[in-house]
Amino acid sequence: MKEKIMNQDVTNQENMFNSLLDNYIAQAKYATMTKEEKEMFKEKLIANFNERVSAVVTINMPDENKEEFLQVLERDNEEETGEFIKKHIPNIEQIIGNEASAFVSDLIADEE
Repeated sequence: MKEKIMNQDVTNQENMFNSLLDNYIAQAKYATMTKEEKEMFKEKLIANFNERVSAVVTINMPDENKEEFLQVLERDNEEETGEFIKKHIPNIEQIIGNEASAFVSDLIADEE
C-alpha cells in the first residue's frame, strides 16, 4: 500500500512538472513555435532537468552505496534503479519536487 501511495506521489509530481513546463512554453515568446517545435523544446527541457536530477541523486547517494548504485545503473533496469534510489535516499520524492520547483524558477529567472 505504501509503495502504491509513493508511486502516486511520483506520478502527481511528474504531472505537475509537465503542466509547469506546458505553461512555460505557452508564453507569448514561444507562441510562434509549431506544435512539433514545442514538443522538441519540452523534450530538451526534460533532458536538462533529468541531468540535474541525476546530479542531485549522485550527490545525495551515501558514499558506501555509490559503487553498488553504479552497478545497478549498468543493468539499465528502471524499476530496480528506482527502488535502489528510494531505499538509499528515502526523501527522494521531496528532493525531486524541490529540484522541479527550482528548475522552473531558474527558467523564469533566465527570461528576465
